[in-house]
Amino acid sequence: MNANLFLNCRCSSREESIEKLVFALAETSEIFSVRSDELLGKTRGENPVCWARIAAMATLWDAGVTLKMIGAFFGGRDHATVINAVRRLPDIITYCPQFAKNVQALRQSLGVPQI
Repeated sequence: MNANLFLNCRCSSREESIEKLVFALAETSEIFSVRSDELLGKTRGENPVCWARIAAMATLWDAGVTLKMIGAFFGGRDHATVINAVRRLPDIITYCPQFAKNVQALRQSLGVPQI
């Protein structure tokens, strides 16, 4: 799969969304140095795994994957959890410069415009 898949405004099919989710999971795991199973788990709070999950959710939303699909993929969460992640991302970026660099690297690797 290539990152150009992310350049569409909204996903045109369920299969395309699933491909984006799987690709984003692998990229997030690599860039943030966390295991994929940790990203898909139920952990909460202020830790690197949660921050990486927030980055992935927000990036996938910007890439056109639905809130419902993102939430389901990341541990069966609901759409409100994804909305919260999208809203929290700018605050966390301001708080932690290294996290901001990782978010930019993730967005670049997925072909999503920088924030």
